[in-house]
Amino acid sequence: MPVNTFSSEVDYLIHLLNCVLRNEHPQEMPDTLNFQKLFELAQFHSVANISFYAVEKLKKKPEPELMKKWAEVRDKAICKDIVQQTEFENISAAFNEHNMKFLPLKGIIIKNLYPQTDMRLMSDIDILIEEKCAAEAKEIMLSLGYYADHTEIGYHDVYMKKPIMNVEIHRRLFGTSHKNLAKAFNSKVWNMAEHYKDFQYRFKKSEFFVYILSHSAMHYVFGGTGIRSFMDIWVYYNKYRSELDLTLFEKILDKETAKLCRDLLAVSEIWFGDKENDGSYNEMIKYILGSGTYGVISNVVSNQLKEGKIKYLFRNIFLPYSTMLHTFPFLKKAPFLLPVCWIIRPFIKIFTRRRVFAVKIKALFNK
Repeated sequence: MPVNTFSSEVDYLIHLLNCVLRNEHPQEMPDTLNFQKLFELAQFHSVANISFYAVEKLKKKPEPELMKKWAEVRDKAICKDIVQQTEFENISAAFNEHNMKFLPLKGIIIKNLYPQTDMRLMSDIDILIEEKCAAEAKEIMLSLGYYADHTEIGYHDVYMKKPIMNVEIHRRLFGTSHKNLAKAFNSKVWNMAEHYKDFQYRFKKSEFFVYILSHSAMHYVFGGTGIRSFMDIWVYYNKYRSELDLTLFEKILDKETAKLCRDLLAVSEIWFGDKENDGSYNEMIKYILGSGTYGVISNVVSNQLKEGKIKYLFRNIFLPYSTMLHTFPFLKKAPFLLPVCWIIRPFIKIFTRRRVFAVKIKALFNK
């Protein structure tokens, strides 16, 4: 392996991740870099667990206290992976028993392409069902020991089981706040899938690639998306590239989203493939590195303010009924109270999400 010059913790973290994915021995970290900063960066992007597999191979390791903390992150990820895989099998068996068609999404599929499944951390399990089956799915989830965190709101129902399980049962792939993606996928998704086994379906390979890139694009536009998403993209692309029909970007997506997806693919190739960075993606990379796993609120505000302050204020005050239901579930029975909820919602947010509210106000007046 040629010796690289690592000018930042970012460069070295990408190197460590590449070594894990390729089963290569990592180069030693330069003295100019800091293990604590490296760990915090890895945590911010939800890749601390996978990066530890490379860190433990180094001759010069972090201080014992940090090494122990880092190892605990990896070990917790292993335990969480075992629980999630077992729960997914239980849910799948229950859906099969009830003859319910279902389509696993995102991480639960992608993690099988990593050297070890625990290397791809998941916050939740996402499964798509037919919308007409939502009530039956709820009964099944409750029978498996889950409780409904919220249902019949938005485009997915959320079920929880202590201590760690979070399952999103999607009735549609995308919500109304992502109109272009909803138009591209929601009514066509089952045609993009094929029978896998029993009542389980899987996306066709090319369609799944367009979906995971579209999902990353959604996060990128909303508040940003981090390094883990680009590992996912590259791992899938590296495994199936000879089988993928990349013309589907333009066939399925609108022109702007298709271009963004191709740009995201290019960044994944710069970090984990063989593509040279000619500098044209530097601004995008800077934005990604500041986003963390799912984006940050400052990015959300900045992106929305591009449309102007008046439109930003209107969008954030007069939220649609489906969104307001998350905060005010009683609107199901009293939808006529929606205008009242618009008025009191900002005052609730001041106390319940003070930091987020402060960031939004600061961004609004600094723009």
